[in-house]
This record gives sequence, C-alpha cells and structure tokens, in this order.
Amino acid sequence: MARADISKAALGKIISSLKPAQLIAIGAFVLTLLSGSFGFGLWLSARLGEADSAGLKSQIAELQAKAAKAESQAAALEQAAEVMRVKERILGLLALYYTYRERALAADATDEDRQKHQEAGRNLFQEVMARARPGGRDQPTVKLRVGKGVKPSVTFESDQTTWPLPPELFATAN
Repeated sequence: MARADISKAALGKIISSLKPAQLIAIGAFVLTLLSGSFGFGLWLSARLGEADSAGLKSQIAELQAKAAKAESQAAALEQAAEVMRVKERILGLLALYYTYRERALAADATDEDRQKHQEAGRNLFQEVMARARPGGRDQPTVKLRVGKGVKPSVTFESDQTTWPLPPELFATAN
C-alpha cells in the first residue's frame, strides 16, 4: 500500500495487513504504555501522600507543642490564683485577728470579744502553720516559711512575699 492509501484505508484493513509479530509488538507497546502510566500515577500518588503526611506530622508536632505550652501556662495561672486565694485567706485572718484584738483590749471588752480574739488567733496560727508544715498527709498547694523570733513573719515561697505576723502568736524566745 502506498502512503496515500494508508491515510484513506479503514482501521480494519490496516490491522489485517500487519504481520503477527507487528501486532504483538504493538500490543506489547500499548500494554507497556498503560502499565507504565498506571505505575507512574501510583508512584506519584505515594510521593504526594508522603509529602502530605510529613506536613501533617509537623503540624501535629507544632500543635502538640503549643498545647503543652498552653497547659503549662494554665497550670502557672492556676497556681498564681491559688497563691492569691491563700494570701486573701491569710490577710482576712490577720484582719480579723487585729480587729478582735483591738476589741478585746478595749476597756469595755466583753467575754465574747475575748473569745473571738482567741479564736481568731487560733485560726490564724493553724492556717499559717498548716501551710508551713513540710510533708504530712495533706501537702499544701501554696508553701510558706514562718520566720519566728523577735519579729515573726511569713514568706510565700512562690513569690518571696514576706508579711509580718503578730508576735504574741508566733514569737519565740530564740
């Protein structure tokens, strides 16, 4: 067949004019082309999946680091809030103690005023000493150091704040 004849010939005629070895070669070429394209697509999909997986893993690690930082900040804020609650409690007990002491020392003091003064002193002493006591069954969340002597004081270990305490409750002969 001449070249002009091939362009006008039907596909069936072209195929029938091929030899079996040529048909096998064309079939093998088409099969190789198809399997190669599927293989390349599979390889490319795997590489893109690995890249996506690596990106997601790095994002997860970054988010976990941020979550850990946020948790530590939340714990620090909770501890600061607990310190403030303890300070408020001790200041309240100090205020009650000094208020009842003034009432108990007044000339017109009643037995009830003196009892409230003693009770306020006991409550203040117990609160401060319970938080200053190391170890034990109930470990305090906010630790204090009590400085005794001529000028007793309480120091908060978290921020080193020091407050004077009433000498009549906390002073020692040392």
